[in-house]
Amino acid sequence: MDAAFNNVGATFPPTPLADQPVEAFDQVMRVNLRGVFLAMKYEIPAMLANGDGAIVSMTATAGLLGVPGFAPYVTSKHGVIDLAETDALDYAAHNLRINAIAPGPIYTHHLERAGNALTNTLPSPSRCAVWDGRTRLRRWFCGRARTRPRSWRVPRSRSTAGG
Repeated sequence: MDAAFNNVGATFPPTPLADQPVEAFDQVMRVNLRGVFLAMKYEIPAMLANGDGAIVSMTATAGLLGVPGFAPYVTSKHGVIDLAETDALDYAAHNLRINAIAPGPIYTHHLERAGNALTNTLPSPSRCAVWDGRTRLRRWFCGRARTRPRSWRVPRSRSTAGG
């Protein structure tokens, strides 16, 4: 295996933490964080056997900052960032490059279903990526400086790791 891209996502309607069903939290963590963990657990040995490789895991800007009512989702996406950072450091000496990317919001039917509690906190759809429902993604930069994507990169030189 030369490369892998891990892209998973589950969430529930916005709900304050004290009102979150434990089952909802468990399901979001099982899909979003455990799913990436399990994928990497089996990708890494395949890449080690190959002598090198690259793994990219999709996270979200929600993993970089709080979003009202989305504690399970935010926690799981932050966990993906930490998992990528830790594994990048663990496997840099083995020629594995492990990254997490955190795009801004992408307006899809899932985001619409999340409701006004979330969409009212985001830039307008004209300023963000919009899925056209078929084949193309139109990309625009989202407004706020605190929503910049973050990734962890291990250079091929293996001398340093940075983000």
